[in-house]
Amino acid sequence: MDFLIESSVLMKYTGSAAKVEIPAGVTVIGPYAFADSDQVVSVMIPDGVRTIGEWAFDGCDELAELRLPASVETIGKGAFHSCADLTEVVIPQGVTRIEPSTFEDCAGLKRVVLPENITGIGYLAFADCLNLEEIKIPESVTVIGDDAFRSCRCLKEIVLPTSVRELECSVFENCTGLRRVELHGEFPKLRSSVFANCPQLHNVTIPDSVNLIENSAFEGCTGLRSVVIPNSVAEIGENAFWNCTGLFQVTIPDSVTDIGWGAFEGCEQLEHVTVGAECDYEDNSFPEECYVSRRAEEN
Repeated sequence: MDFLIESSVLMKYTGSAAKVEIPAGVTVIGPYAFADSDQVVSVMIPDGVRTIGEWAFDGCDELAELRLPASVETIGKGAFHSCADLTEVVIPQGVTRIEPSTFEDCAGLKRVVLPENITGIGYLAFADCLNLEEIKIPESVTVIGDDAFRSCRCLKEIVLPTSVRELECSVFENCTGLRRVELHGEFPKLRSSVFANCPQLHNVTIPDSVNLIENSAFEGCTGLRSVVIPNSVAEIGENAFWNCTGLFQVTIPDSVTDIGWGAFEGCEQLEHVTVGAECDYEDNSFPEECYVSRRAEEN
C-alpha cells in the first residue's frame, strides 16, 4: 500500500511512482505527506480534499502537474515549497489566505491565479519564484507579508489595490525585472527595502496615505528618474533612496521634517533639492554635489 491513511487523513505517501492519484475519501493531506518525494511528477488530488497540510509537498522538485480541486479551503505553510518544476497554479476560491512560504523557491512558476476573496499573502509566500511573470492581487487583499515576492526577477508589473492596508518589509526586493508599479493601497508606511534593488523601476507614485518612507525603501533603484513625495509624508528614513543613480528630480513637501542618514546619497544626478523650513537632514542625506535650499530662504 502506497498511502498511510488514518481517518481520512493522508499521513504519508510511501510509494515510488512518478504519477500519483490520491484515493477518494481523503479530506486532509497531512503535514510533510509527500515531502522530498523527488520522483513525483504529477499528483491528482480528488474532490473532497479540504486541507493541504504544512510542507505537504516540500522538496518535490520534479512535480510539474498539479490541479487543486474546488473543495480545498486551506493550504498550509510551505505546502509547495521548492517545487521547482511547477509552472502554473490556480488557487481555489475557498482559500482565503496564502500562508508563509507556500510557494517559496518554486523557481519554474510562471503564472499564479489568486481567488477573488483572498485577504492576505504571508511572508515569503512567493519569494525566489525566479520565473514568475504574472500575478494579479485581488481587491480583497489587505496584508502582504515580509519578502512575499522577493527576487521574483521576471515580474514586470504589479498593481496594489485600494484594499491593501499593510505592505511589509522587502515585499518586492530584488525584483530586477519590475518596470511598473501602481500603489493604490491605504497603507501608512513604505516599509524597509520594500522596493530595494529594482533597477528597472522608472517611476513610482507614492500614495497620500503614506506618512513614513522607511530605511532603504527604494535603495538601489538605479532606473528611478523622478519621485514626487506627497504632503502626507513626515519622515524619510536612512538610505531610503540610496544609490538611485538615475534619480535627477525629487519633490519634497513642507510636511517632511526629518530626512535620515544617506537618504539620497549616491544619487549622482541630483543637483538641486528644496526642503521645508522646518526640515532636519544629515550632512550626507544628499550627495555632496547637490545644492539643498529651504523654501524660507527662497521667499
